[in-house]
Amino acid sequence: MIYKFLIVDQHKTLSFMKKFSISLFFFISIYTVSAQLPDRTFLIQKIDSFVNKSFTSDKPGGAIAIVSGQNVIYQKPFGRMSMEYELPNTSHTLFNLASVSKHFTAFCILLLEREGKLKLDDDIHNYLPNLPVYKYKVTIRQLIHHTSGIASSDNLRLFAGIAFEAPWDADDELEIISRYHQLNYIPNNEGNYSNSGYFLLAKIIEKVSGKSFSGYITENVFKPLGMKESFIYDKPGKVFYGKANGYKKENTAYIKMNTDGESVYGSTNLYTSLNDITLWMQNLLNPKVGDKEMISCLFKPTHTTNDGDTLYYSYGLNLKKYKGLKLANHGGYAMGFRSEIMFFPDDNLAIVTMCNNESIDNWNLATEITDLYLNNRHIQKKSKERKEIRISEVVLKNYAGCYRMPDGRKFNFELNNDTLLFVTPGERKYIMRAESETEFFVQEFDAQCSFEIGSDGKCEEITWQQNDSKPKGRRMENVSNLSNEALKKFAGNYFNDPLDVTYPIIIKGKDLFMVIPKTFHTYFGMDREIPLDYIEKDKFYTEELGFVEFTRNSNHNINGFRIMDFGRVKNVEFRKKS
Repeated sequence: MIYKFLIVDQHKTLSFMKKFSISLFFFISIYTVSAQLPDRTFLIQKIDSFVNKSFTSDKPGGAIAIVSGQNVIYQKPFGRMSMEYELPNTSHTLFNLASVSKHFTAFCILLLEREGKLKLDDDIHNYLPNLPVYKYKVTIRQLIHHTSGIASSDNLRLFAGIAFEAPWDADDELEIISRYHQLNYIPNNEGNYSNSGYFLLAKIIEKVSGKSFSGYITENVFKPLGMKESFIYDKPGKVFYGKANGYKKENTAYIKMNTDGESVYGSTNLYTSLNDITLWMQNLLNPKVGDKEMISCLFKPTHTTNDGDTLYYSYGLNLKKYKGLKLANHGGYAMGFRSEIMFFPDDNLAIVTMCNNESIDNWNLATEITDLYLNNRHIQKKSKERKEIRISEVVLKNYAGCYRMPDGRKFNFELNNDTLLFVTPGERKYIMRAESETEFFVQEFDAQCSFEIGSDGKCEEITWQQNDSKPKGRRMENVSNLSNEALKKFAGNYFNDPLDVTYPIIIKGKDLFMVIPKTFHTYFGMDREIPLDYIEKDKFYTEELGFVEFTRNSNHNINGFRIMDFGRVKNVEFRKKS
């Protein structure tokens, strides 16, 4: 189950130093990989060289495989599977793929569809009638593409204060999904990652096949491909030979993680070895189980939202471009384990990294390998040449101040003599360099800002451009603090019945604070008491949880609040206790 990674892809915090290039067009004709690859011996030496910087023989490590068509061109384990017993990782060592498990689950759904045993547009209640009756129809297809609106169970556990180390099985998973009947949004209005969806897909597979999920995937995928070592961890305490222990690094020491407490499946907990994963990669490049038409669904966008927007999550894989090359990938993050799988279908190439050391950056590792193998195929986006000009201090003074962005963040601009500085939440400062009197850029990372002048000559709005996004921010001025009497109306204990949890709202000094469960501190380092920054009316903002909006009853008394958007769970409602 993902835990730390939750915030990486959902929390509304800018990755200010991230440099991400993506090509807009793809013009190069497709050549065979063999024609593009440098000398194999040279490549192996280069990979060994930089891999050895991440993995040492006396630390928890991992395994890497590279497949070109039917040829395994690199396959090596690194480091230890057990620090306690000083056992090395081998080609037989079993690693938890975590969320990389999802495309296996989607593959099984496609097998059943091909056999005519289900239809992707069927209502999931046809197979799981005991699920809550949602306000809208939810289909199998929507579960696959993360458009169902069903809140992700990992976030539900986080909000409920349930530790990820605690025992948690399929019955627990089904119970919390069933209790929390509120959808994040109207199904298919948008895409929003949900572990719940892929667990429910596994339950549908069980219903349709009459077998356990483990039994079905073993009989229809593992055995036909000769994957003799792979298995599904679906029962607490299930004993199996050759599993790596999962570790994380704290300072200079490695801590063994509790990787056996959770036995949910479908969304996670597929364990496989280096020997077996190469067989799977070969199958998706040149199928023996399934066929090319079926497998092509995994590698191309096949679904759109209600508004017609194309979704780039397809059957358990993210679809994107990497330096101009078509890529289908997925990362996995469970306690003590990290994994990354990449398919370059136009290049007939697949790369996987599996680690029992969660301190390893698998994405970086996999892309370094990609850069070695496909360097001649890369299309680099040419960065715009920017020329800095000088702007008067009088003009810059008009831009200084704090601006509220649509997601609630504050963007601060500070004037230091004749230099305008962008101040990040962590208090790091970056020089805003002018290209014109209103257009500025940041040299250290790819971001630009336009200061928009009103008819009165004052700057009241900015447009921030970064990573293909252009949100607008409004200047914050004269936001009055609430009186102590007003604060008292918001204070109290608030309860969420489906999650069986209470969140106190307390007053400290002249401010309101929300007291959140220990889980937020354990996995994200958040303070237990988070400040509520007043915006207007009954609306507040927190750096940690985003917008919080209080609700009132017919007598205009505060009767609850909702946490508007925490990525995988939205509009979490709490009712004020009497």
